[in-house]
Amino acid sequence: MSSYANHFLTNVILRIDFVSGESQLKTELSNAVKEICIKHFPIAEEKKVEIKEFRISNNPDIQSTIINAEAALEWHFFGKNREKELCITASNIFVEFKAYSSFKEFKEPFWEVLSQLLITYPDIKLNRVGLRYIDQISMVGDKALRKSWVSYWTKYISAPLIQGLAFADDDASLTRQMSSIEMNYGDHMLRFQYGIHNEDYPAPNKKRVFILDTDIYAVGLFSLDDIDANLVIFHEKAKSWFERAIKDALRKKMGVIE
Repeated sequence: MSSYANHFLTNVILRIDFVSGESQLKTELSNAVKEICIKHFPIAEEKKVEIKEFRISNNPDIQSTIINAEAALEWHFFGKNREKELCITASNIFVEFKAYSSFKEFKEPFWEVLSQLLITYPDIKLNRVGLRYIDQISMVGDKALRKSWVSYWTKYISAPLIQGLAFADDDASLTRQMSSIEMNYGDHMLRFQYGIHNEDYPAPNKKRVFILDTDIYAVGLFSLDDIDANLVIFHEKAKSWFERAIKDALRKKMGVIE
């Protein structure tokens, strides 16, 4: 599978949910965990939030009611340019990179924090892991003439993913065209969203930006080793879907590394 000198990744997100809220994390985060967080994410911020518990009614005419509400803290840590964020709450831990270089550099600091978190709070049980890659294929600076959106993107994107654009009856009036595919692989799920999102919606789309959004997740009761194995599978699966979604003209633009 190819590697590239450049890429169009704008967001890479990893999130792990806990079986039940860790009550201690509602009010404090140990110094041992904080020190590792700050080593990799030097800007630390605490945010006050309100956790609400609802009673859900089976009657659609009756609104859900709040049966409990309590104040809590969230622990946010950012890179020096806020190009990455790590967040720890009573119910989950997640990391997001907006300047992605490699899977190793993305995973390793998160893994160091997660390992220490589970040592410090051994009652935490992990029950959902998700890895998401969002590529914004941006050709904003391209001055080439464009006959239609489908004719433009057919050079770069696999044909089955742009057929919805061909169905539009007025190309100049297109405001958005997003589609999705969902897969059940047994031990994990995949949601693949693609198309023209258009940040200026509902104005007609003018920008040459095509989204490839791959979200892979699993639900269960996981050990650290389970999480590690899943992340390897998710990463390779996401790469496979991305490669099938693009054409050689886009690979050339990204610079294939042999």
